[in-house]
Amino acid sequence: MVNRLTKPIIEPDYQEAWDWMQANNNQLIKELKAEVDPYWAWERRKEYVELLMQPIVVHALQCIALQELNIASGNLTGSIYFAQEAKIAIKKLVKYQNDLYFTRPSMKNGNGVTPGMIQQAREYPFNELYQFKRGQALCFNHADKTPSLQYYSNTNKAYCFSCQRSFDPIDFMMITQSISFKEAVLKLQ
Repeated sequence: MVNRLTKPIIEPDYQEAWDWMQANNNQLIKELKAEVDPYWAWERRKEYVELLMQPIVVHALQCIALQELNIASGNLTGSIYFAQEAKIAIKKLVKYQNDLYFTRPSMKNGNGVTPGMIQQAREYPFNELYQFKRGQALCFNHADKTPSLQYYSNTNKAYCFSCQRSFDPIDFMMITQSISFKEAVLKLQ
């Protein structure tokens, strides 16, 4: 039986070529990884893991249904067995979900928006985006006839007393221009 953990036995004449091939392959793998968008790769992994999870979900639901049937019929042994089977299936599902959660790319790699960019967008002067008179204005989030939007320069936020909602520059851009969070952050740079 071949032990896969040990280094293959190679004739001394070929050792140098073997070392070169290993180094070359490692470099090629590194280059390929650099070319692939990590968020795209994670999305493909997510699709694959979701396919793996589907039969486990069905099995867990069947075990729960059979457990309830055994409880109703008074079969204690059957109900305990199916409860344990459901517990095992649920543990597998949690493992897959954790795998997806903890392997997802960071915001910097995933969508091109870093936490620093978000902070900079939130610090963009709100009163340069929207016209306030003495710190008040009509709310842009709903039809307003009297000024209900109050601007607070110390926090760079506005609060609407009618819709009872607080807005920062990112919220303003998303609402008024109907754009995504990422697009709003990028526009406020």
